[in-house]
Amino acid sequence: KGIYKTEDSDSSVIFTSTLTGRDLWIWFNPFNKVDSLEMKGMAESDYHVFRDSLFQGLNHASGDTVQMLFQNDLLTLIRVIRDVSGTFYPHPTEAGMDTNLVYQADRIHYDMIADITDLIHHAEVVYGNMYLKSDTIRVDWKAEMLYALPRKTDTGLVSIPEFIQGTADPMYGEELYYNFRTRRGRAIYGSTTLEDGFYTGRQIQKREDNPFYVDYARYTTCDLKEDPHYWIESRRMKLIPDKVVIAKPLVLRIMNIPVLYLPFGVYPDKKGRLNISGSYTNDRSYYQQTGVELDERLNQKLISNATYSTRIGDMGLSMNASRTEDLITGNVQGSIPQISLSKSTSQIFKKSKATDPQRWYHTLTYNYSTNFQNHYTHTLQIDSTFQDEQQSRMIHQGNISLNHKFFNWLTASPGLNIKEGWVFEYKAPQLSDNGRVLLDSTGHIILENQKAFKRRAVYSANLRLSSKFYGIFYFPAGRFQALRHVITPSVSFAYTPDISNNPNYVFHGTDTNGNPVSYDYFAATLLGKTPSRDSRTMNWSLGNQFSAKFSDKKDPEKSNKYDFLTLNLNGNYDFNADSLKWSPVNISYRASRLPGNLQFNGNIRLDPYQYNTVNNRRINDFEDIPRLTHFSFDTGFQFREKGIQDTTDTRHDESISDWQARVSIRYNYSATNPDKTSKNLTLNTRFSANLSPNWSMDYTLNINVINQKITYQYISLKRDLHCWEMSLNWTPTSSVKSFYLRINVKSSVLSDALKLEKREGRQANVWR
Repeated sequence: KGIYKTEDSDSSVIFTSTLTGRDLWIWFNPFNKVDSLEMKGMAESDYHVFRDSLFQGLNHASGDTVQMLFQNDLLTLIRVIRDVSGTFYPHPTEAGMDTNLVYQADRIHYDMIADITDLIHHAEVVYGNMYLKSDTIRVDWKAEMLYALPRKTDTGLVSIPEFIQGTADPMYGEELYYNFRTRRGRAIYGSTTLEDGFYTGRQIQKREDNPFYVDYARYTTCDLKEDPHYWIESRRMKLIPDKVVIAKPLVLRIMNIPVLYLPFGVYPDKKGRLNISGSYTNDRSYYQQTGVELDERLNQKLISNATYSTRIGDMGLSMNASRTEDLITGNVQGSIPQISLSKSTSQIFKKSKATDPQRWYHTLTYNYSTNFQNHYTHTLQIDSTFQDEQQSRMIHQGNISLNHKFFNWLTASPGLNIKEGWVFEYKAPQLSDNGRVLLDSTGHIILENQKAFKRRAVYSANLRLSSKFYGIFYFPAGRFQALRHVITPSVSFAYTPDISNNPNYVFHGTDTNGNPVSYDYFAATLLGKTPSRDSRTMNWSLGNQFSAKFSDKKDPEKSNKYDFLTLNLNGNYDFNADSLKWSPVNISYRASRLPGNLQFNGNIRLDPYQYNTVNNRRINDFEDIPRLTHFSFDTGFQFREKGIQDTTDTRHDESISDWQARVSIRYNYSATNPDKTSKNLTLNTRFSANLSPNWSMDYTLNINVINQKITYQYISLKRDLHCWEMSLNWTPTSSVKSFYLRINVKSSVLSDALKLEKREGRQANVWR
């Protein structure tokens, strides 16, 4: 064990550095001073680092051998050899570093005079969320810099430097630099991967939690990095991970041939649609498709939107400001501000203790919300002038409801809804001296603005009653044990009163001609028209669920339950209707888990009223038995088989022909008018297969069985072109014949931008 003591000139504290190992060798110079020493066998060193006589931190290193060289009693060089690892613990007063630096390498050289550490071969450094790996890494403690270099061999560079910061994708380069203080990295002739693309550049700069900056950048999604089939290049590129990539200028090369130039480009660094901004768009007869359709170019709007949300206790607060300007007409509209305050559903009467019994009033709940909006418009008029308008409104909404089970079988859910609106300006009819409504020359009511407060309250009530009944039938037969039938009846009532007779909401009077007139004060406000119809309705439903219970094949003691049939009925009754108060009965059914994995579903509609075939309408007389007006039935089958693969053929590792087929049958019957019924039986088939490792096909055929006619055919062929793909879609029959050829990049980010299309038939277009 060796000890080396150093005094901090600032605090006069003595620091003791240690060196331990199995064997210690010391060499002296002719003047009997230590020339060098060597500690062998699991050597470890704890060295206190000083700079300008000020303590910087503790460096712990371990390896097979530690060598120290001295000159005039000063330590000048430290070497740690074989399987080296260590950690530098910076002193809290060290401003340049705020966390530990962990490192490892085959060997380390520490130049005490230059204050430089070299990590040689298989070097790795971890500093905070930064990871650096390379053949050689140099740490310049004075400059607070890391330098990473590869190893040069006769065949090229190996152990290329790799840089990772946080959760970002790795960055590679022939040379990498990293600054401790600024936490910025830079790569020379670097590369990185973002989303599904590869970026390379002469120089890549990376800041912590900030964008990549790439000089002379090249981007491609082709994994042939040395010679990709296509790429986008730019002299300057800014990459904001998971957001956007900005490049200028932008050149697209395919097979190293430049095919597109744009002054600048913007596209997302995430899955979604690509939009490249540029120029060179002439007309619709020919233009380079860049993800921006012509309709979008004509729909030029400037949209601004800002939202702030927070919580105040158990209330939610949201504030929003929005503005939309039509850049062609100059029209502007917006809402500044729009404020919402809401309280989620809460109990009115809470339990004093969690162990208290549940009472019906404990399920009594309420919620409340209020919303204020100030809306303005700036609209172009016929005389080329602009008209400015501003409206404000406030809406308060509340709900009180109860959900409780009475008598242990009946669930009752009554509710009361209240919606009150306020406006601060509205229009009202202009009256004559004798109280008559004035009319203009066209017979319309003359209106005048009223800058006054006006409120309107709308009420509605509802009640829902529901229950659930179970029936179980036991008759064991083989693995079958029991049948269960669950019936769920429900009936609900809803009531909304007619408030249009309220004189505070709707004006009722007589015009100057003696004719009765009415005007809704709220029709021209942000609240909209006043409800003018009394609504009293009843909705009913009857749900049926059938389940079967079977013993398990492997373990007869266990049982499995399967839902195999669902049958639901529903309808409604209108109390205010003068006739035809009952609606048709709608029935839906679905069966599954039948033998052979068969399943089917459909709908039935039954009308309780008779039909007058002369007038072609329902009449207010009941049928003895509800009349069938609609019936549908759907079922389907699917077949799938793996293509036989020859395991002795090593040319391809994919199946030659994986295929699947689906057949569906659909029957529709309609008899709204019993004298004019219609029937339709359709057979739909779809077949898809891999014809080869690179070719696949999809074929769809629909047949009207009753008319014995092919109604639709669709053929699709696809070809894998490495980083590109080609698809050919052809519809040879049906009323919409079409042909569509498309060649595009596979990448989901670029597929809608880098493409070549040809259409014929409906929506046909030229090459794009």
